[in-house]
Amino acid sequence: MSLPLRRPTGLILAGGGSLGSWQSGFLSRLIGGHGARFDQVLGISTGALCAAAYALDRLDVLTGLWRDISKARVLRWSPRLSPPTMFGNDSLWEIVSHGGPDEEARARLRVPLTVAVTERGTGRRRYARFTPRGTDGWDGPLADHLVASCSIPDIFPPVSLRVGERSAQFVDGGQRGEPPDFSCLAACRDIVVVEMFRPEEARAWPPLNPVRLREHFVRRGQLRYIEQGLATLRTAQAPPRLLRARPSGVLDFSLIRFDTAVCGPAFALGEADADAFSAEALQTVEMGPSSQEGPEMLFSKGLSP
Repeated sequence: MSLPLRRPTGLILAGGGSLGSWQSGFLSRLIGGHGARFDQVLGISTGALCAAAYALDRLDVLTGLWRDISKARVLRWSPRLSPPTMFGNDSLWEIVSHGGPDEEARARLRVPLTVAVTERGTGRRRYARFTPRGTDGWDGPLADHLVASCSIPDIFPPVSLRVGERSAQFVDGGQRGEPPDFSCLAACRDIVVVEMFRPEEARAWPPLNPVRLREHFVRRGQLRYIEQGLATLRTAQAPPRLLRARPSGVLDFSLIRFDTAVCGPAFALGEADADAFSAEALQTVEMGPSSQEGPEMLFSKGLSP
């Protein structure tokens, strides 16, 4: 059964680290089982990997990865002092290699793709645009932007990208910085927004464990980030209809636990949630913002170089 989505249809894939396993399962089932098709996609952080996989018609590669993510050894201990990070990002480069070099990616890309990254030190957002065959823009290299969008500060090192005549370092697209802007999808009539956090997580009492406490603020910050981005769509001249999809229950494992033991079941839950979403998709329409309180905070508090 095909979803009753109006064209052109947009897709926004939020960030969430290892919780991307749920998102991958959800999207795989939504497309393969329910015939969902999208005309434009925007990805943030780990959502950028899923967005690129869809746009490049390589979603099968990514779903295979998430089903047994332990083999990828995502966290490879390689501490650095400048900037302070714990792990290398070789695993991220390997994950994005399925897209091939830019020449191949331009030929494979089937819908416009936007990848969000954040400039380290300033918090400025960059929305790199990639279009089929590059006919309407190609802010390459694509692989560099994907790795940068997933480079969680303190965890993975930043990636150097050229912006015009200058070079700058970029990190996670969901990192603290300027308010996000999703208006590049404003021309869509329907937009499916796939998030990995539930509103009650922002209202929950903060845990006493310092590691869990920090991640609590990460989750709360990501909820606020999506609300701010969607606000730019609600003020469009002809606001699109927003269909928001979230996990049926809180994904209660660390955002950096890239372990098949938790990611495998999360992937399966994503598939089941896609079935439920497809059965009642039009009941998930949300035209107004929900209240989210608290500061936006990701893994790194600071924005200084």
